[in-house]
Amino acid sequence: MSIDIVESIFALKSKLLSCLNNDYFLRVSSVSQAKIGATFVPEYFDNQETNMLILRTIVEDFGMQYIRIGIRWDRTQPNKSLPTLEYYRQYLDYLYSKSVNITFSLGPIKSPRWPEYFIPKWILDTCKCPAHGCTINTKEDLSQFAFDYLDSIVNLLKKEIPKTQLNKHIFEIENECYNPFGKYQWIFSDGYLNICYRTIRKKFSNNLISFSSSGSRNYINILNLSNSYKLNPKGIIINCNYYYIFDKNYNDPFAFLYDDWVRYNKKTIREIKKEADSNKFLIGIGEAQMEPWKRAKTPGNTIRSLRFVLDRVIRIRPNNQKLFVINLWGIEELVNKSIINQSTKEHILMIDLIKKNQQ
Repeated sequence: MSIDIVESIFALKSKLLSCLNNDYFLRVSSVSQAKIGATFVPEYFDNQETNMLILRTIVEDFGMQYIRIGIRWDRTQPNKSLPTLEYYRQYLDYLYSKSVNITFSLGPIKSPRWPEYFIPKWILDTCKCPAHGCTINTKEDLSQFAFDYLDSIVNLLKKEIPKTQLNKHIFEIENECYNPFGKYQWIFSDGYLNICYRTIRKKFSNNLISFSSSGSRNYINILNLSNSYKLNPKGIIINCNYYYIFDKNYNDPFAFLYDDWVRYNKKTIREIKKEADSNKFLIGIGEAQMEPWKRAKTPGNTIRSLRFVLDRVIRIRPNNQKLFVINLWGIEELVNKSIINQSTKEHILMIDLIKKNQQ
């Protein structure tokens, strides 16, 4: 059978499981073999007090112990002075105090959420800006600034992360590095990504370094990068970001058959899992969509769509991988509704499912 037919069958299975209640769903699906975490963006709301309250709720009320947080260059070095983590201080100190497992999405150029590229204005004014849609290589003026900045921010993190937590955190390089999505639609050359990898590895020799893929489209690019530059596979985690139903399919009752796992696989899920097991690298989900955004009408705001997404993404967990983390994308909206008492019955069930997974 073709890849599309096989994955469509599994998508149908996920659709059926999504109709179960939370207890039966967790009992029957494989989601109990994963931990649900969250991608958290401190800039999501304008008010930092609101953002901090959301983070506290995620950790203390929802019980999540895996948080992916974006560190934006234009926040840490808004002028020509040395980079500083002060903008993120309250969030990081809180996460350290709760011993949360953190994935630092460091960029340096590309971090989570629109417009994706967060370069300080003074740098764009100083250096020659790469053309729209180009590949950022090691010779670009911007690259030299980025390498220097990344070295500085990694040194800062090395000094401030509690010694007892030094080896537990993950560092992500250029969110969706091979996906030309965002304001400038840049992607990054293998040589550029290799230098970023080596910069982090110099200071954090035992930590996982993450490369993220848009769906499973860029999985092969990341694997080729690892092989070309002989990156230690045991120190790498490939985070596949997952979205699925777009507007043109929204009213189609079989739209769930068109999701990322079906449409974008150049390799079967079985092949990807086998490669991960044999090469000893890890796989995770950096962003599992749980809110509508622009062209993507669903999932979002329904318990069935959340169950569906969770059961779909667990498919890619390698057989020999004990810990598999699914970071939810868009959790800020769900948490905020809970805080201001505007949760619907759907939202309450979504929160219930997340909490039960943490137990």
